Amino acid sequence: GGWAATGTLPVRFRTTSRCVRSVVPQRLRRNVACAHAGETLYVIDRIVTNPGCGQKFVDEWRAGYLPNARRRSLTLDNILVSPPLWSEYEPNVVTITWTVDGASGWWAMTRLSRGDTTLRQWWDAMEPLICERSRTMAAAADDVEALADV
Repeated sequence: GGWAATGTLPVRFRTTSRCVRSVVPQRLRRNVACAHAGETLYVIDRIVTNPGCGQKFVDEWRAGYLPNARRRSLTLDNILVSPPLWSEYEPNVVTITWTVDGASGWWAMTRLSRGDTTLRQWWDAMEPLICERSRTMAAAADDVEALADV
């Protein structure tokens, strides 16, 4: 069980009607924080936009979210849009991958994000454009053994 088996840590899932947060038990947090530094962790944000809102969301994200992400220890890896076209009638799935430097980078990102009221306000303002969002994390297969050796 636990995060090592599932590959996920705290996940925030949002629909337009509610927000649910799961948390990592304290005993696992201590173990994650002790993981080896230097391995890259990937933070994967998946946003499903409302129909016709994909391009507007990406534009707003670039202008409002991206400039402050580096301050929270996030380095942009990639932005993917599926399907690869802006449709007025269909939703887009926007997948944004970030990198952080190991477990310590993940916890720095988490700590800096939790108290940031402007970040929360930004996501609240984006609510009309999105129908759901989630965040997971992953590692390269070659790094898993070292990361799991806690």
